[in-house]
Amino acid sequence: MRRMTLLAGVIFALGVLVPGSGLAGQGGGDLPLKGSGSGTCTTNLVTGVGGCLTTDLISHFGLSTVEQDALTVPTGPDTFIWRATATTTAANGDQMSFVGTGTTIATDSSHFLSLGRYTSTGGTGRFAEATETLDATIHLTVVSVEGAILTTLARSTYVGTLSWGS
Repeated sequence: MRRMTLLAGVIFALGVLVPGSGLAGQGGGDLPLKGSGSGTCTTNLVTGVGGCLTTDLISHFGLSTVEQDALTVPTGPDTFIWRATATTTAANGDQMSFVGTGTTIATDSSHFLSLGRYTSTGGTGRFAEATETLDATIHLTVVSVEGAILTTLARSTYVGTLSWGS
């Protein structure tokens, strides 16, 4: 039971790293995205509710800070599904919001692999008319469990597309 609860908390950390909204300028067409990020997540193992704070570096976006809220639900002894909302803030203050969904599996008692898709829901500044879709691969490592609170380190890689309307 404790392992399942631990896994649920780790899953939350999945949704963690969403691309930042940094240095891209406006223009028509689709731009390919690639990037990576890392940060720390905490999850309540009883409720499945958690939050993450990460730093990402993504092509066309630059260095950004991501705040994410997520809910994870166990689907088996070592598997989970998750749904997240996130806001990415670029160094200049421009923001982009996202929703994400995905799955997570335990690779052993302290490591998890999560695959997810994030889609933008709106933006400010130069990203007000932009849309983004990306696929994330997230590796999670348990840092600690204190009471019902799980803390994980998340390391992510991304591929996707950034677009502006014509």
